[in-house]
Amino acid sequence: MNVDKSLWPFQQVLSDEESRDLGTQSVYITDIDPKKTTILLKFIQRQWPQQQGLEHCKRIRKNLLPEGRITLSVLLCPTSAMGEEELERLLNEFNVGDNAFDRSPVQAISVPLYAPLNRTQFESCKHLWPIIYREDTRLDPKFNESQINDITTHMQALITKSQNSLSGELPVFARVVDPSNNRIIAEGSDTRAADKHPLHHAVMNCIDNVALSERDRRQSHKRKLNQTDSLSEEDPDVSSRDSTPNLEETVEKVAYLCTGFDIYTTHEPCTMCSMALLHSRIGRVFYHKPSRTGALGTVYKIHSHKSLNHHFKVFGDVLRRDLSQAEATDPYLQLGNDGNEVDA
Repeated sequence: MNVDKSLWPFQQVLSDEESRDLGTQSVYITDIDPKKTTILLKFIQRQWPQQQGLEHCKRIRKNLLPEGRITLSVLLCPTSAMGEEELERLLNEFNVGDNAFDRSPVQAISVPLYAPLNRTQFESCKHLWPIIYREDTRLDPKFNESQINDITTHMQALITKSQNSLSGELPVFARVVDPSNNRIIAEGSDTRAADKHPLHHAVMNCIDNVALSERDRRQSHKRKLNQTDSLSEEDPDVSSRDSTPNLEETVEKVAYLCTGFDIYTTHEPCTMCSMALLHSRIGRVFYHKPSRTGALGTVYKIHSHKSLNHHFKVFGDVLRRDLSQAEATDPYLQLGNDGNEVDA
């Protein structure tokens, strides 16, 4: 059973478009008898064939009156298209002969300015006017209790490492996990101070360790295959008894280093680390604390930038409660006060 979002021990970091207030825009509507709707729609199509900015709004709203009678409210056009008096004049000129119909006076109402991208946005605006909304389940992640427990376990392990880090070290740790089997692929810590190297962030070191792990795995396969080939040369019958596939079949072909993997990190990744995760094709990012130079929610939201060719989901504030004294004195979060900014 999926866990309700309100009970998640983290928050999804949404794009600006997914988290924004949809706002409102003013439009003209008029009420009409349902039998005459087609006539009015012909008028609208002739006057405003392209309803730019209103594509997410349905054209008609059904109204049930107290006496049981039904009327339809028809969306005419944005109020910015023309004045109310001019619109009334055009309607009156059209409303003659075969096109005659009874309608209510034109009135201005508010409808959503932007189309909803998720259910939260849809629920917040559906009372204004009927909206066209097709829910994309890929944008609505779900977690069951077992997955929540796995996420909690991985993050708690990194938090413990961070709290137990030695004085003078940056308490930043990262871990890459294969969510399909909950296997830890690699871990890394921030070694900039020890290595005197500005690029040795925890995430960068973790990605390097994923590469080393993958290299070792492939070399191990090569050695096994070489051994099989040697035995086959000595005893031709071995090949018929041993069904070991060739290297191309044995070693998984992965387009990018971290395809489908999750990464857990104690601190929000900086721009460099976020781009490294993007180029590695990470699947999801979970971080415990936001960073002053964080690029996955604080300063930027790189994971949702439309011009990039890969996007991943980000979840922040994992297991983070009210700011504790230990967190308030976290040396990592205090860096940069002397003007020398240090990234995550």
